[in-house]
Amino acid sequence: MRRTLIILVILVVVAAGGFLLWRTLAQAQAPQTPKYETVQPTRTTLRSIVSATGSIEPEGQVSLAFKGAGRVAEVKVKTTDRVQVGQVLALLDSQDVALSVLQAEAGLASVQANLAQLTRKARPEDLEAARHRWTAGRPVSRAPRPICSAPAPATPSCRPAPQKMTRRWPRPTWSARRPPCNRRSLPTTR
Repeated sequence: MRRTLIILVILVVVAAGGFLLWRTLAQAQAPQTPKYETVQPTRTTLRSIVSATGSIEPEGQVSLAFKGAGRVAEVKVKTTDRVQVGQVLALLDSQDVALSVLQAEAGLASVQANLAQLTRKARPEDLEAARHRWTAGRPVSRAPRPICSAPAPATPSCRPAPQKMTRRWPRPTWSARRPPCNRRSLPTTR
């Protein structure tokens, strides 16, 4: 008897569990009717607060390009200012450019001074000093030394004419086992 009672209790518990499961599944599948609340319309100030996180992307972007590199000396506009085409937005520090201009002007003045010195006529004292430098250590005779055209022994008054310089290289011989090093134009012997 005790055994039948235990079986009967187990059957009642299983039946109750199945009924509850069926009821929850049936309610989940059935469409729920929304609950409406009806109110009379009134005029009031609408207050809406939005709280969100994320990144803001601009509508358009413009990349600025200067004609030269340098340090920004002054910014002429603020972040939210409207600008016109051709308006100056920022100024670069011009100290480096001014130094370059001064160096270029100094170089120009130096070159112009050299040109003036080269184009002026020689003074007689400059010619005499150059003549003394050229003749230093030479014989007193002012006549130039002749150059002989015929081969003759070298003497103080006659220098031999320069000879044509030729240099003969020995002709290379290559073995049959070792080709020339990447020289395809040279013949090889086999």
